[in-house]
Amino acid sequence: MPTLSAYNHYFQLFKNTLEFTPFQHQHGDKATIDSFKQLMLQSDKTGQMFQLLLQYMPLVDEPEEKIAKLGKQGQSIVAQLQTLFSSKLEELQKQNLKRALEAGINIAFGTDAGNPGTLHGVSIFGEAALWQKAGISNQHILKAMTYGNAIAFSVDGKLGTIQTGKQADFVVVEQNPYATLYTLQKPHLVVKHGAIIGL
Repeated sequence: MPTLSAYNHYFQLFKNTLEFTPFQHQHGDKATIDSFKQLMLQSDKTGQMFQLLLQYMPLVDEPEEKIAKLGKQGQSIVAQLQTLFSSKLEELQKQNLKRALEAGINIAFGTDAGNPGTLHGVSIFGEAALWQKAGISNQHILKAMTYGNAIAFSVDGKLGTIQTGKQADFVVVEQNPYATLYTLQKPHLVVKHGAIIGL
């Protein structure tokens, strides 16, 4: 379970580029979303470590010539951060996900919600967008969300696929999600344990 979005949100938070999508604003917890704006408006009241991250994280992808203009301490901090965060590491994560799928490894799907910027529930589509940027097909994303998770939790005998004898948990959508994954944002019908629970 790569949880690309959790890493991405830490990176965005400390670069002060974290933004929430219209879908997240509409369906996410407003107080949680607003708290990030308040955090950045009052960042001067945060601890030293938070302020150091805000100061130096935006520099991790800068050219070496620019970093060389910092003092020794600044250069050291940036060098340490580069071992954890950079656009290159983000790309490596995406490449590793694609390689793992191509190798036939079961991949589960999740967001690690609760980490800064990763909202419960609604962050699923941000995670899906990062998988798409990694070159993962909608088919593989849907498989990870369903069958991949069922295998990860050892419940694939009753969940994860639509088959006779399995628990009837599924959604009905307006469009083919293989073509338009974001049709999942507006399900036409929700079925749980064989009963319609939402229209």
